[in-house]
Amino acid sequence: MCKTLNQTVFLSLVLLLGLGSCTSRESDEVQSATAGEQLLWTKQDTLSMSRALRSSQDSLNGASTEASQLFDQLGTLPAYSRAKAASAEQIYNVVVMGDCELDYRGITYSELYAKLGKIAGIGTRYTGLRYADGTVVTKPELALIAGDLTGSRAETSSWTNLRKILKQFNDNGIYTFANIGNHDWELRLNTDGTYGFTYNGHLSNARSITGVIGIWTDAVLAAVSTGGIAKFSNFDAIQYKSVSTFNWWGISIDLITSPPVYGFTYRGVDYVLGPTFLYEPTARVTTKSFLGLGPASFSDGLSAAYLADRARRVSASTRIYVQHYPYTADDFWWNDYSGKSPATLRANFNTALRSAGVSAMFSGHAHQSATRSTGVVTDYTTGYAGNAGGPAWFLMVQVSSTRGVLQVKEFNTNGF
Repeated sequence: MCKTLNQTVFLSLVLLLGLGSCTSRESDEVQSATAGEQLLWTKQDTLSMSRALRSSQDSLNGASTEASQLFDQLGTLPAYSRAKAASAEQIYNVVVMGDCELDYRGITYSELYAKLGKIAGIGTRYTGLRYADGTVVTKPELALIAGDLTGSRAETSSWTNLRKILKQFNDNGIYTFANIGNHDWELRLNTDGTYGFTYNGHLSNARSITGVIGIWTDAVLAAVSTGGIAKFSNFDAIQYKSVSTFNWWGISIDLITSPPVYGFTYRGVDYVLGPTFLYEPTARVTTKSFLGLGPASFSDGLSAAYLADRARRVSASTRIYVQHYPYTADDFWWNDYSGKSPATLRANFNTALRSAGVSAMFSGHAHQSATRSTGVVTDYTTGYAGNAGGPAWFLMVQVSSTRGVLQVKEFNTNGF
């Protein structure tokens, strides 16, 4: 990403003061000792950056509070139980999509609203639809979106509009859950060679976390209002990390994000929705990455530990794992910035899925469907839901609470 004026000004300030951080007392001494017009202008600029960071964090805190209150209420609902689901076999349909990419590659609100509205209307507004083999397309009960929900650097308005689009599913009793892809999250090094996890990148990540929490909240509220919550159990609060610490002239010098991961059980099938991939790390913005001049620093993310912990706590014969990158995605994408090779990460991934008792995984990213084995489970990659000017592609999946995935069929909105 190119350096912004804000970032360039901030670099000048760092060089001028020779500091990476300072205490409030040291900051006061610097301010009193320096009355230059340039520094005063820089102070104003950093304050505007502070306001943007605060606004983003406030939005995230608001969404998190709403989700936490809803999560706390679940245990008080008479129909809701955290107990293991009944042993009787449950069979139902789930629609899996990927890469909505709203406001990116020419994908507009009106087009995506219309296309996904067709999918949301299966079994009610659209009946008698048939697959290529002549069998009838029946209504799904859940919708899962495997990342790339918006375009790169999506603004809050994109996330707000996406939630309006997905409301069509929830209103029709198709409870919709999603997580991030690479277009919703920063990369250490972008495909054009520029560094990620800048000031703007941190803001973008916080918006993406807020958006995912909002989508989760909308689905659960819809389930509560329709009585569908009785079919859920074992809800976990969304796990994520977002830190914005302000202690130097109103600008944050500690910016940390880790992408969301969460799980729930629906009619006996356990679901875990991961981010880009199981090993997406926690990132701390460095002075260099803040300015777009070098890499951020990284540590283990939350998803791998969460999957292992959930498998210990929640017993399920069928467990579905969703992430954005297919198992066979290019090595560029299978990178946790730790120095581990993609081959090592894939081997660890298979070990993690085997240990967690995962029955099947679903992914996006490739913009075309594929079915491949990881060596442990089958990875079903869905097609391109955004696809400006073309149909929205999706997978209709029949799952069993005792026998795993029974069938997967591809369909698109040209069939409506």
